[in-house]
Amino acid sequence: MPDKKLFILVNRLNITCGVSSHLFYFLQAMGDFAKDNIILITGGGNAVMKYEVLVRQVIVLPELQHETRSGAGFLKGIVRLRKFIKTYKPAIIHSHHFYSANMAAYASVGLGIYRIQTVHALIPPEGWLKHYNADTYIAVNEHILGGMMNSQINPSSVELIRCGYHFKRVTRRTSAEGLKVITASRLIRDKGIDVLIAAVRLLGKDADLFSFTVAGSGRDEKEFRKQAEGLPVTFIGEVSDLPGRLEEYDILVNPTRSKMEGFPTIIIQAAAQMLAVISTRFFGYQSRLNDDNSLLTDIDDAAGVASALMILHEDREYLQQKQHRIFEEFQKDFELSGTLEQTKKLYIKCGGITW
Repeated sequence: MPDKKLFILVNRLNITCGVSSHLFYFLQAMGDFAKDNIILITGGGNAVMKYEVLVRQVIVLPELQHETRSGAGFLKGIVRLRKFIKTYKPAIIHSHHFYSANMAAYASVGLGIYRIQTVHALIPPEGWLKHYNADTYIAVNEHILGGMMNSQINPSSVELIRCGYHFKRVTRRTSAEGLKVITASRLIRDKGIDVLIAAVRLLGKDADLFSFTVAGSGRDEKEFRKQAEGLPVTFIGEVSDLPGRLEEYDILVNPTRSKMEGFPTIIIQAAAQMLAVISTRFFGYQSRLNDDNSLLTDIDDAAGVASALMILHEDREYLQQKQHRIFEEFQKDFELSGTLEQTKKLYIKCGGITW
């Protein structure tokens, strides 16, 4: 039995989920250490089996799910989690959601376990639980870091560590053939899928110059499909290996209306595969997107999206410039090897975990 074990707590493990995707590549890169030492505890999800080969053990603790929370469930989760803690004696509990961070705080009382919380998104200041409840925090980008500082968090307790991915330079087409466009997210109104559909409709006959793909699922999928009837838009559902599929496409459209969520994982994944990015100016876009590495539109600006698509179709040199620029800029900050080393150093400092 290893001397230093690590608990990672996550709300759910889903196919279409930025946090889940980040954890998959992080655990995969940890290799044998993860297989020998990491116990992954999750509330459930449709991708749990995918993680079982990456870690020592996956434990499904339904009470961790924020979506089905209740006072009784929270208390039951504390009791069950404390039993796991006393059995495995982890050196660190690393939570990836504020709900699980609170559960870990109560479950580990008096046991001397160091707690880390990764903050993937800012949430409204409401509710009966602390939004930040750990010894050390990881902010995944600058706008989250700034939001945490505004919450009077001790700056010395916060580390900036981005979600890392593998970057792969690919050969992009230079011919005048039609461009392949993708958007990928949960299919809910906040993600702005209806804005992309409206942009396709505005293109009229020029829409046939492109092929449009929508990846993901969600409660508004039926409505979006209805809106896209008669248009060259294909819905492909959830994709288990989305980064691997992105290489097939030329352009990512990110039409989100987000006001509080973290930086969209799909943008990082698209940059890693050298896709040009068209995005709204969502909350926090300034932390990495700018007019040099992407094409930016206002929120709900379907005409702006349509215009950006036509510019990239007509000016292939400009398209390639955008593809290369976002790849190069994002690789500097999001390459998995760099973020992995930062996390390892934090684990060593906080819990004496070594490799």
